Amino acid sequence: IRAMCANGETVIDQVHSEGWSPPESCDAVENIQLRFGVYDVVSEVYDLVNDFPLAEGETIRFEFRPNDMGIADFDGTMGQLRDGVLEVQGPLGGMELRKLAPPSE
Repeated sequence: IRAMCANGETVIDQVHSEGWSPPESCDAVENIQLRFGVYDVVSEVYDLVNDFPLAEGETIRFEFRPNDMGIADFDGTMGQLRDGVLEVQGPLGGMELRKLAPPSE
């Protein structure tokens, strides 16, 4: 996470399964941006003052689904399809891609 505080401080930190809270030196978070560094994928900037104002004691929650934050660069990546699974090897390492069933409403 990259958070900009009202006092001008920029906080760059990791978000863990238990969540994230700004340090005490950050008087109020004005905007945040999320980043998956290993894939160099960056979200838009979320304005917590105008677009997503939070009342005292409220929290904001982000849930990620495949492709929520954009498209990863697959230049230089080689792939092989085996039993319906695309196995790819590239500059960022290896991964397996599977087609998922559509989400149920």
